[in-house]
Amino acid sequence: MVNDTEKVIKTLRKCHNLETTAVQIYRVQINVFKKSSIADQLARAADNEQSHQDNFYSSLRRLGGAPSPAKPLFWMAGKIIGFVPRLFGKAMIMRANIAFENKAVEDFSKMLKTVPYDAETRSITEKTILDEERHVRDWTTVLASLSAR
Repeated sequence: MVNDTEKVIKTLRKCHNLETTAVQIYRVQINVFKKSSIADQLARAADNEQSHQDNFYSSLRRLGGAPSPAKPLFWMAGKIIGFVPRLFGKAMIMRANIAFENKAVEDFSKMLKTVPYDAETRSITEKTILDEERHVRDWTTVLASLSAR
């Protein structure tokens, strides 16, 4: 039988893996936009995702957990997920980013409802959701600007 702490640790590993993926997605995409405001936005988003990764790591360690042994696979998945849309153009990059961020909002929101987080982890997850929603808005704006060109 899994106790609450084990359930939280398992979920935090998943969160940490998802954020590992997100960091790599954005890092792979930055150079497509060269030295532009969009590249700057992607760099800030990568840094923001890194802060989420760090926060989930801290909660994981605080509860006695460790990152998933599969973390390198999520790192590689992020590289691939970030690279493939590049083959289809800048607009496809933004569409993929919007889809990825919407899925993150959905997943993190579901976790808030189903996982017995402590107050600190709940706060971290709530802030992460707000950031991911902002990323959706940002990438939607960028997509509109790319479509207008």
